[in-house]
Amino acid sequence: MAFRDPFGLMDVRYTNEESKNYVNSLRENSPKFDKAMKGLEDDKSILVIIGIGNTAETSCGAIRRTGGCTSLMLNPRAGYQREVRIALDPEGLREDVAASPDIYFDMQTVVAHEVYGHAVPYRKGGICDDAGVMPCSVKRENTIREDAGLPRRPRY
Repeated sequence: MAFRDPFGLMDVRYTNEESKNYVNSLRENSPKFDKAMKGLEDDKSILVIIGIGNTAETSCGAIRRTGGCTSLMLNPRAGYQREVRIALDPEGLREDVAASPDIYFDMQTVVAHEVYGHAVPYRKGGICDDAGVMPCSVKRENTIREDAGLPRRPRY
C-alpha cells in the first residue's frame, strides 16, 4: 500500500507500511534520530521517499545487495525538487551480516545509516559518502547507534 500525499503536506513519504515501521522503531529508540526525522518532515525544500526494495525507485546500482541504498535526485516533473530516495532491503541485510559477521547489523542500523548518514546531510546541502574505512556516513550512523543503545560500527 503506497501512501499518497495529494496536498504536498508530508515531506517524508513511505511506499509501504514495512518501511514506515522500520523508521518508527528507530524513532522510538533514538531521540536524536526522531529529531532528525522531524526536521526532514518539516523541510519543504526536499522530499524523502523510503521504501522496501526498489519501491522508492532509487538510482542505486546493483553491484551487490546491501541492507539499504540512498540516491539523491532532482525531479523534473516537480520543478526539479530535490528528492532523497531510500531503498531498504531486509534480504540484502543478510548479505551484509554474512560479509561482516563481526559488525552488528539490523534494520534499525540500516535506517540510521541511510537516513542519518546520507539523507540528513543532503538536506543540509552536503554530501556524506561511503568512501574510506571510516566514512562520514558511518560516523553519523554511530551517533544514532549510540543514542539507541546499539553497538558502534567499527568500519564501512
